[in-house]
Amino acid sequence: MQVRSPSLVIRSAVQPIGPSVHALEAGTVFFLLLSYIWYFQARIHWSWMILLALVVLSHAVRGETPSELGLRRGGFAECARRFTIPVLIVAAVGAIAGFALDTVRDVAAWRVAGVLIGYCWWALFQQYLLNGYFANRLSASFDAKYQYLVAPTAGGMFAAAHAPNMLLMGVTLVGGTVAAVAYRRHKNLFFLAFAHALIGTMI
Repeated sequence: MQVRSPSLVIRSAVQPIGPSVHALEAGTVFFLLLSYIWYFQARIHWSWMILLALVVLSHAVRGETPSELGLRRGGFAECARRFTIPVLIVAAVGAIAGFALDTVRDVAAWRVAGVLIGYCWWALFQQYLLNGYFANRLSASFDAKYQYLVAPTAGGMFAAAHAPNMLLMGVTLVGGTVAAVAYRRHKNLFFLAFAHALIGTMI
């Protein structure tokens, strides 16, 4: 008698349920994320680990590997060729606007570099949640003819997580949507994280 692993049994049970499960899961996790941002972060700070554990469990149940989620070298060069110039332009515009509005802080270049490097890790985590998790669940939720809604929906969720800062919501709506489009084409989180960190540092 062949013994099936627990993960395989769970995966076999989940897969036939259909798109509604993916949509319900994504909606639930997003609600929990907003609940953490608005309530639990200030009261039970460590509760983010519960949310992360649920997301990781979701990947494990579906058998999704880090490479499949976008944590890979593949697609980086293609994504860079397509998006490097637009990213540099946006970063430059942000820096120029900062000088024009006199909002640029007088700090040493090495400190800016340090902030950028540190921001890359935080940006990678945000891009992982935005695309590695939410964009994939949204894609599995929508019918083939509605796949064009995945990127703007993911961007809208990203913007909502930055409420009530209207300026930041506008930036993240556009940035999140473009990031989701790039992710669906190239499935590489590393370039998206660097672009996210660079623009975030310059704005």
